[in-house]
Amino acid sequence: MKHYYISILSIAVLCAACGKLDYSEREYYKQEAYIIHSESTSATERELANISVATYSDTLRVINDSYDVDTLWDISSKVCKQLFKVGIGGSQPAGEDIEILIDFDQELVDDYNTLNDLECYIPSSDKYTTNIPYDEVKGGFPVIIHKGESSAKLEFSFVFDRDTKANPNLKERDYAIPLKIKSASGGVEISRLYNTFLVTGFVTNVTRATDWSGYPVPSVPAGRYHSVRLQGNQAENYKDGVHYMWKYVLPLEDPDTPEDKKDPSLKGKYMIFGTGLWSWTVFAYHWAGWMWNLLELTDEVGGVYTMSPILEGNNLFPFYTFKYSTVQDVTEDNHYDPKLKQLTLHYKNVIGSEYNDVLTYLGPPVLDVWSAGSGTPKSWAELKAKGYQFWLPED
Repeated sequence: MKHYYISILSIAVLCAACGKLDYSEREYYKQEAYIIHSESTSATERELANISVATYSDTLRVINDSYDVDTLWDISSKVCKQLFKVGIGGSQPAGEDIEILIDFDQELVDDYNTLNDLECYIPSSDKYTTNIPYDEVKGGFPVIIHKGESSAKLEFSFVFDRDTKANPNLKERDYAIPLKIKSASGGVEISRLYNTFLVTGFVTNVTRATDWSGYPVPSVPAGRYHSVRLQGNQAENYKDGVHYMWKYVLPLEDPDTPEDKKDPSLKGKYMIFGTGLWSWTVFAYHWAGWMWNLLELTDEVGGVYTMSPILEGNNLFPFYTFKYSTVQDVTEDNHYDPKLKQLTLHYKNVIGSEYNDVLTYLGPPVLDVWSAGSGTPKSWAELKAKGYQFWLPED
């Protein structure tokens, strides 16, 4: 019996002792050196290609009532930075300063070129600077992870100068930064899975904004517009031998209203009939929402329009905008070109997708009618009867 009590007491003492042990400074996982790019979205991702690194912003300045423009070219130098994170895995930071030597990996580029039929290459050292100098003796960039830390950065900086107006910096699109871990100090092993990373294809973009300063932004003409997106979606917009590839744009206010009687709250506001990939003629009164959007001029200097869905609860309109699985997002980068009579519309989060559509003016807003469709409009008057309270043309 004494032995029994002694055993119980021993277990109690051991349990009490276990409760006081401190495991906070123990490493439970193997510390392995790894490298990853700052823009990588997954640890397993080992390459990034065709990344956008800079944007040249040109300005088209309107110079007369005929909408002629002067182009102000953005020729400023662009700084492109590529940031890599070099670290050690595990649950504890470095117990001492650890040097991880990073070098270029020519084989990584060669394999990439072979697989993709490209000619990417490592740029010469005069094309970039780094936060850690290359050590010619060691043969790499000695990245130091200091005691108490778990990672450090290796940063490459490039300066791009615009070499052409239309399609600049083509040679930089063949640049490649292929890196590998060459060695690690302090007994740290090199990860077999995450010891290399390749970045290639540095893409510069060009945007153009119109400056209407001193000239009124022209009105978008009421009419029927050819839609690039509807033309590409024949499967859903082709009925009884007709491919309906038109959208309609109508101002909320009668365009013939005298200036002194116009409603300021309706200035620069339009309805687009037909949305995303679907025509008004075929799908207008869809059970998941009507195929339309509100377009509003929100920047009179830049000629920029905001396109919005009609949301549930908006009592100004008889029904909300089509929202099958997702609610369409508002976009604030839509434009009208008066010379070409083209609207460029940015659709976002339409059934989870994002794309642009280009509408080109064809003529007056004569409504196409598909008589077989039960949920399709037969006339503008019918829409008025459904509760639409803004301007509509005569049928």
